[in-house]
Amino acid sequence: MEATLTESTSQRKNEMEPVSRHLMREIQENENDNTYAIFVANLLQEEVLSDFRSRKNYQFRGKTSVKTDLKIISLSIQDIIRLITIKIQYSTLYKTFDVAYKDTEINDLEWYENLIKNKR
Repeated sequence: MEATLTESTSQRKNEMEPVSRHLMREIQENENDNTYAIFVANLLQEEVLSDFRSRKNYQFRGKTSVKTDLKIISLSIQDIIRLITIKIQYSTLYKTFDVAYKDTEINDLEWYENLIKNKR
């Protein structure tokens, strides 16, 4: 889980590379391509949602390999509070993230609203 306090357009500039790099390192160290990174911010910028979602098609170079399919899901602090309040089980949350990650049909903001934020 990666969290930021930035809320302006600098969120994209400050967080894109480190979140991707940390996820890549985790995947390589644990040899687990099913690993997700969760990016948490008080306010999610639409550009950040779009960029993190597009990482599944982006080639990222780690220390020992090149990887596509980086799985990064963005959540707001309110999303985290809701997940804690409803006491969601890890297996349910993982399935929700997996369905959202695999979706290719809807634009980024609708994707977040329909498959992440308002998913029960």
